[in-house]
Amino acid sequence: MTRFIRKYVTACLHCAYGKSGHGKKEGKLFPIPKPTEPMIMIHVDHLGPFCKTAKGYQYMLVITDSFSKFVIAEPTRTVNSVETIRTLRKIFSLFGYPDKLVSDHGKAFTSRYFKKFSSDKQFRHILTSVACPRANGQVERTNRTILNALRATDASEAANNWANSLPDILWGINNTANESTTYRPYDLMFSKSSRPRCDIVGNGSVSEPVDVRRNKASKQLKLASDRMKRNFDKKRKTSHVYKKGDLVLWRQAPTSSTSKVNTKLDDIFSGPYIVIKVLGNDRYRIRSIK
Repeated sequence: MTRFIRKYVTACLHCAYGKSGHGKKEGKLFPIPKPTEPMIMIHVDHLGPFCKTAKGYQYMLVITDSFSKFVIAEPTRTVNSVETIRTLRKIFSLFGYPDKLVSDHGKAFTSRYFKKFSSDKQFRHILTSVACPRANGQVERTNRTILNALRATDASEAANNWANSLPDILWGINNTANESTTYRPYDLMFSKSSRPRCDIVGNGSVSEPVDVRRNKASKQLKLASDRMKRNFDKKRKTSHVYKKGDLVLWRQAPTSSTSKVNTKLDDIFSGPYIVIKVLGNDRYRIRSIK
C-alpha cells in the first residue's frame, strides 16, 4: 500500500506543476570553448531603456569580445533588428566579421532579417538557452560594469546625456587589466598600446609582441574557465538524461506581470512536453502535447 501511495503521489501532474524540488540543482557547467584570437567569437546584448537623449537614444548595443574582453558599445534609438543590424555592420566594418556571435532570444536576434544577415555574412549565430543568462555571461557582466560606471557619473549628465559619458567609460574598461586574462583588453585586441591619458592600472608588459601576449592570455583564460567550472559544479548534481520521446515538464521563467495577483502561487512548471531532439550538454528541443 505504501508503495502504491508513493507512486500515486509522485505521478500527480497537478502536484508536479507546483513543486520546486530540494537539494542541489541539476546541471553541471558546460563552458563555451574560448578562442585564441580577438573577434573570433563575440557576445552581444542590448542594454536599456535609459532616459531619451537629445538625439533620441534610449538603448545601447553592447559587444564583448570573448578572447580579449574588449568592449564596444553603441547608443541606439530602438532594439529592433533593422537598427541592430545597421549598428553591427558599422562595427564590423572596423573590426571585421566574427566567426561566432552569441546572443539571447531578443526579438532583434530571432527575426528573419537577422537570420538572413548571419547567413549572408557567413558567421554562426548562437542563441543561448531560454532563461539562462549565464550562457551569455560575458556581456551580462559588461552590462553591470557599464551601469555602475554610469551611476558614478554626474547625475544630471547621466540622466539624459548618458551617451556622452559612454566613450570615457569604454576607455576605462578597455584599459584596465582583466582578471581572467591579466592583460588590458586593448593590449590583446591591438598590437599597438593605447596612449595613456592618466595612470593605467594593470599589466604593464606592453613591450611584449602581441602574439606572446595572446598566448599567455589564452592559457590564463583556460585556467580561469576550469576554475569557474569546478566552483560551479560543487553546488550542482548531474542532470537526468532524457531521450527522444520522453515526456517532461518545463520550468517556467519568473514573471513580473502586474496582472498577476500573487506570482508566488503560480505553477513553477508547465507542460507536459515531449522531447523531440537531444541537443547535448543538457539541452533539448521540446514540443507541447496539449
